[in-house]
Amino acid sequence: HTTSPCATAATATATCSTSHGLPVGPATVTATYLGSTNDSPSTSAPFTETTTATTTITGSHLGSLTVRAGETLFIGPGANVTGGITVNAGGFLDIEGAMVHGAISTTGAAGVRLCGSTLSGPITISRSTGLVVVGDDEGSPACAGNTINGSVSITNNTGGVEFDNNVVTSSVTITGNTGSAPPPDTGAVVAVGN
Repeated sequence: HTTSPCATAATATATCSTSHGLPVGPATVTATYLGSTNDSPSTSAPFTETTTATTTITGSHLGSLTVRAGETLFIGPGANVTGGITVNAGGFLDIEGAMVHGAISTTGAAGVRLCGSTLSGPITISRSTGLVVVGDDEGSPACAGNTINGSVSITNNTGGVEFDNNVVTSSVTITGNTGSAPPPDTGAVVAVGN
């Protein structure tokens, strides 16, 4: 779902990387070359990339959680977390179909993905270096909008922002973000259907 420029060598071999933006689990990836004056466009065969979590929560959890650099916290469908979540620089947070009762605060995260969840408490996402997804109306893999009972502040992130199809009961601030939303979207920030 996340694209990045590829580095090419004299042998016409491309090396690419994806920033965090893929959910925990398998995801289908396809590489596309748009062509040049000397070379024709081409598309690779799809392949599967699997992202793993350092910590997975699928049941009830009482207490605060901290995600450190290099760690991925996955809070899966049906999970119920009561306590705040802090993501430090270089950590990745993926919440899918869960309930969280507490503040979510990220500073310098490698990526944030909040999908189809009920989130009760303020959400502050700042200075993330990877993609920030809080609901995505046309993303692949799918990321349903959220019910957010609290304020939302998404500021100064550099990997693009998707904020789609959410129901928010308080203020929303999205400002100072750069980077690129994944195709088919364009621009640094996509916010629709909220």
